Amino acid sequence: MKFTVTDRYTFRWPVKVKVPDQARPGQVNTQQFVMEFEALPSTTAAELDAERNALATDEERAGFDIEFLVRVSRDWDESVVDEDGKPVPFTPDRLRDLLRQWGFVRLAVYRAYVEGMSGGEARLGN
Repeated sequence: MKFTVTDRYTFRWPVKVKVPDQARPGQVNTQQFVMEFEALPSTTAAELDAERNALATDEERAGFDIEFLVRVSRDWDESVVDEDGKPVPFTPDRLRDLLRQWGFVRLAVYRAYVEGMSGGEARLGN
């Protein structure tokens, strides 16, 4: 495959969310969807990393992390559904609300972005 140079690079990566099982204490269910991310240039990533490291509290860092994930997230697939099984359209505000509300979602989206950016091997269905 040829290497294509672009000004903006996006990629799709599976997000595996380990959701605490309501019926089985201490157990989790893994739910999955695919997120489209935008890769940030290395210089931008380094600047953001320095900015995050300068924050004083865990609360400030958590807020920074949420805004970072909203910044790099572009879309999700039809696997994100509501309680009736209907697809939930992606919006930055909807993602922000999910990331604020559920720490396990924030962790899963962050892991997916890092895996994709580091060239980690994604295995769908596992």
